[in-house]
This record gives sequence, structure tokens and C-alpha cells, in this order.
Amino acid sequence: MRKVLTLLTVLLFSNTFLTTPAQAVQEIVITEPTHRLSDGVFFDDELATKLAPTGELGLLIYSPSRGIKSWLVDPATMSEILAMSNGYVISDGWEIKDAQVSGQEVAKAWLAQFLRVSRNEKISVLTYGNPSKYWVDQLLEKSNYIYKCQRQDLIGRGAWQSHYSKCFSKW
Repeated sequence: MRKVLTLLTVLLFSNTFLTTPAQAVQEIVITEPTHRLSDGVFFDDELATKLAPTGELGLLIYSPSRGIKSWLVDPATMSEILAMSNGYVISDGWEIKDAQVSGQEVAKAWLAQFLRVSRNEKISVLTYGNPSKYWVDQLLEKSNYIYKCQRQDLIGRGAWQSHYSKCFSKW
């Protein structure tokens, strides 16, 4: 009986003091400045280099890592990778030339690998194009200022001409 009580006591204390450590979530950000013109034509083949297993974006998904991951994905970057995987052309100044087929294959392989490694993990979407915080702050500051000017005009503070000239003179 004493052995059973000793065994239960040891098991109880070992489970109490030997807890598994908490795992931190590893955030992986997938974003890249655009490599396309407004008409959808790529202006360089740098994205294909970055998607390769040894490139910046390739290392994020091809290198094995353990633990819980959370993916922060820029939809503009994903649309460029998808466009590249469907075939693409590169504009070299004045003429458009066909891109290397290897870039298309690299993009297809990257997308397939991304789907494999992120299958059971949280994926969050960043703001489209992942704008710089500096420019977002600048735009928000100006839009808040315009809103304040319009609100003051609506509640009837001063003549609208002098009011708007005062509001927009700060730009």
C-alpha cells in the first residue's frame, strides 16, 4: 500500500512541476514590392529569383521550421505570383520579350509549397500592396483634417469661403 501511495505522489508531483513550455507563434510575413507595370507586364525577373528555394520568399516556405506559424500575406504579392505562374512577359524598355519558362515553374512550385506548409495554420491578409506606414499616416492625417474642416462647416462655424481657404492653405 505504501508503494502505491508513493507512486501516486510521485506521479502527481511530476505532472504538476514538469509542464510543457508554451510555444510562441512564429509570424511569417510574405510581401514584396511590385514587379509589374500598370498593364500587368513584368518589368524584371527578380520575383522569380526571390521565389526560388534559396531566394528571400523561397526560404520562408522551403526551410523546415517547427512550431506554430501564423502567415501574414500581402494579396498584391500573391496576385503577382499567381500571374507569374500562369505565364508572363517582361518589358525591357521599349520591347516586350517572353520571360524564361523557369520563372513560371518556380512560381508554380512556390504556390504548391505554400499551400502544403500553410494548410492547417492561420493566414491573415495584409493591406493590399502593404503600403508604407509613413504614407498611411500622412494620408490619414490629411483625411482627418479634411473631415474636421467639413464637419466644422456643417455645424455652421464661419463663412465657407474663408473656412475652406483656411483648411486647404495648410496643404
